[in-house]
Parts: sequence; C-alpha cells; structure tokens
Amino acid sequence: MDIQRGTMQIISMVKLEGYDKAKNKGLEGTAWDAKNERLYAAKERKPIMIKEVEMSKNGITRALPSAITASVSDVSGLEYHAPTDSLLVLSDESKMILEVSSEWRVRDRLFLTAEWSGLRDDIPQPEGIAMDNENNLYIVSEPNLFYKFSCDIQND
Repeated sequence: MDIQRGTMQIISMVKLEGYDKAKNKGLEGTAWDAKNERLYAAKERKPIMIKEVEMSKNGITRALPSAITASVSDVSGLEYHAPTDSLLVLSDESKMILEVSSEWRVRDRLFLTAEWSGLRDDIPQPEGIAMDNENNLYIVSEPNLFYKFSCDIQND
C-alpha cells in the first residue's frame, strides 16, 4: 500500500446520522471487519453510539443497541477481532473493554484496573486498542504508556 499524496482515491463515502454537532464528543473510534466488509464507527458519548456500516451493501447501517453500552461512560476505541467475530469496545472513563458478539450481546468484560489481568495499577486514560494475529491485546494510554496483554482464545 502506498499512501503518499495523490495515490489514494475515495471510492465510497457514507454519512452517518446522529453524529452532527458533536463538539469533541463525535467519532472516536473505527474498526474494520475485512471478511464481511463492515466498518464500525463509535460516537464517544452523550449519547454513546456505535454503528455498523456494510460497505458491500452501499453503506447500509445498523446501530448497536444502547443497552450494550449502558455499562460504560464513553467509548475511546474499537477493534474487530476476526477469530471470535467480536467487536472490542474500549472505555477510557469506565476503564473497561467490552467484548460484543456478532449477535450484539456482551460476551465478556476486561477491567483495566489494579488487580485485574496482572495490573498493579489502573491503566490511566486508555485511548487506543489493537490486537495482533497471535491474540495479543495492545492498549495505549494518554500519559505515553503502552500495554501488551497475552490472551487465550475460547470460542463459544
């Protein structure tokens, strides 16, 4: 891939409803499901909104039920995990990751606080999330901290 000036073209654009007039509480994270050609986009808060956009179907969207995100105060990042067909939803203020199934049910939660997952201290202001092909989970935090978690995959 070459992303230098002049090498990329817009091939589609979708306007997501509900993100207008956000005043720094708008789009906060995106994730891509390559197999199903779906883009996920999250609105940070007031209200939290996560939408799934099917790019192969001319941008048909559906919104994640708000009951899913009721346990978090905000959304600061998203990651799609293909092996489990899950969307990981990172919350900075709640210091938590929700694992949401393709049926849009909360499968699991990972708390980013002391005494959980080997953490000695809370992760301060977690803002970014990624996973690699070896099921390692990466979290970045505002005060220039980088965390790597190793995990075992258990398919339901």
